[in-house]
Amino acid sequence: RRDMKGREDLRALLFVTIDGEDAKDFDDAVFVRRRGQGFEAWVAIADVAHYVPRDSALDKEARARGNSFYFPDRVLPMLPEKLSNGLCSLNPRVNRLAMVVRMRMDASGKIVSHRIMEGVIRSRARLTYTQVSDWLEKRDARAIPDAAIRAMLDDAHALYQKLIRRREARGALDLDVPEVRALLHEGRVAGLAVRERRVAHRIIEELMLAANVTVAKELEARGVPFMYRVHPPPELDAIESLNAFLKPFGLFIPIKKRRGEAFVDPKDVQAVLKASEGKPFAHVLHKLVLRAMQQARYSPDNEGHFGLAYRSYCHFTSPIRRYADLTVHRRLKAILRGEDPD
Repeated sequence: RRDMKGREDLRALLFVTIDGEDAKDFDDAVFVRRRGQGFEAWVAIADVAHYVPRDSALDKEARARGNSFYFPDRVLPMLPEKLSNGLCSLNPRVNRLAMVVRMRMDASGKIVSHRIMEGVIRSRARLTYTQVSDWLEKRDARAIPDAAIRAMLDDAHALYQKLIRRREARGALDLDVPEVRALLHEGRVAGLAVRERRVAHRIIEELMLAANVTVAKELEARGVPFMYRVHPPPELDAIESLNAFLKPFGLFIPIKKRRGEAFVDPKDVQAVLKASEGKPFAHVLHKLVLRAMQQARYSPDNEGHFGLAYRSYCHFTSPIRRYADLTVHRRLKAILRGEDPD
């Protein structure tokens, strides 16, 4: 009860977690509902900063590790499992502290207002991507027995369709490069399998992107320094090499000029990816485009995010497994409490 003091009580809201079958640490829970002609999306993220004071022994170890590392047969966690899988994890049917972003969207999915708060939630259910996708794609009610959750997921899917249209209009890249996982038998690799990326994965991805960009805008508006997640544009010679590959197929990524400087527009890269859909060379093209991109990285200076086509972006949604997110949480908590973020 002491931990809940001064927090928004959000336990009545129908939050759920949606993760892989083998997930044990639940960073995020979501709740979406229609509001008039638009939507209201809530993203709750485990309040790791509450349990890991800055410069404590726990914090120093987490900072040294930087991330959790996931292997086919084990996890090397950034935080002790009592925190990552227990006290911090947004497990079902228990009270959990969270940093919560509420976003109100219009009928097109544009965020028109937001509020960020320290809250307490109680996840209604631990769902898997398979369950949610089976309901949304196949209308298999056996996958989600709770009718209220099914209705909420339908609202989330309707919002997702709006967000995807906005993503396409923005020019964000949608690279289809399959993720491969190792299949183990008695500690040895017995084979490889492609991870399916179904509609539930995409819904969660879009909601996390919306929360991350909302937090970045909030911190910027407050004039608070923080760690951006930046993705510089591709080098021009990489685009020229890509164009050499594209030429026989009648495709081309233009190199434009702005105030006398050459640049590449992500919309033009995405247009080429779209034009290649269904073609025999599409898979190779997606790999080559990925190879042409620079690495995303963290920076105290805002350089924008080319791949997502965002002017400002940060990581906020995975503080159990990424230290950068934890630093963002601490700055948010400071400004919410009227404290010095430094």
